Amino acid sequence: MEKIGRATMIYKSEKMLNMIGIGLQILTISVLLPYALYKMRMHIYINKKLEGVADQMIGYPIESSDQTLFWLCILMIVSVITIILAFVAAKNFKNRPKLTITLMFICAFLSLVTSLPAIVIWIIAGIKTINTYKRNGKSEIVRENETSKTKKMDGFELGLLIASLSISILCIIIYALATIPFAMIINSEASRTFYRDPSVIDGYTQTMIYKSFLYTSFIYSGVLVTVIAIVVLIIYLIKSKSVNFLKANLFIIVGCANLIFNIIAGLFLLIVGILLYNKMGQKPEYDEKDKREELAQ
Repeated sequence: MEKIGRATMIYKSEKMLNMIGIGLQILTISVLLPYALYKMRMHIYINKKLEGVADQMIGYPIESSDQTLFWLCILMIVSVITIILAFVAAKNFKNRPKLTITLMFICAFLSLVTSLPAIVIWIIAGIKTINTYKRNGKSEIVRENETSKTKKMDGFELGLLIASLSISILCIIIYALATIPFAMIINSEASRTFYRDPSVIDGYTQTMIYKSFLYTSFIYSGVLVTVIAIVVLIIYLIKSKSVNFLKANLFIIVGCANLIFNIIAGLFLLIVGILLYNKMGQKPEYDEKDKREELAQ
């Protein structure tokens, strides 16, 4: 098998926690975005089509809707900024650990308004990074002359990925079936009448149309994150089954992003990502044949 150089990372768990925090923020965006798009759609509809009859829509006060849309946009902007800062932190563990520590605590502070679990994750990651930095100094420990066999997934990890792929495909089918009744409501004669003159539609029908827009927005978001998971899994399973930190990070982020819309597959991906992190940090095992080959080289 191919031999590769190996570096033992002292910030392995901290990097993993940082990636989990990024995944949780992406999960937050995947939840906020469909609701914001729905509010935006209704906002445009009210302002351009309903004009003076907006108050006749049951349960849809226009002023509160505008405020909700504004705050949803603010929260998503904060989440995007947090993700960017977290990626900057991830790139500076080795060379600028103090900057990384600062950025992770900033991410924890920003998460106060977006993701409570991410607060805990980044605080733990920041504290662990401080302790590791004090214990080991500025640089990572690197064993320059240590080599190991190229790591690949074992049967358990591959089984989790295949199960995640199967569940994700099933989830897409379920989402497609769930969309049918709401699509029928949205495209019904009552809905078209509602567009022309909501005052002639009874309150119950208005509410059903209102909820159909909302539910389909969330279903589309679920389909999007699930399709991303499927694409990642197919590419990985077809192209390569080797292990590296980029793939481990990808599985963790995609897994966290699916924890609401595709929870079982998301958990499987998250577990695989954590297992890959652990595998990359394991001390290589050599047999006598490997040692003789290395000495001969």
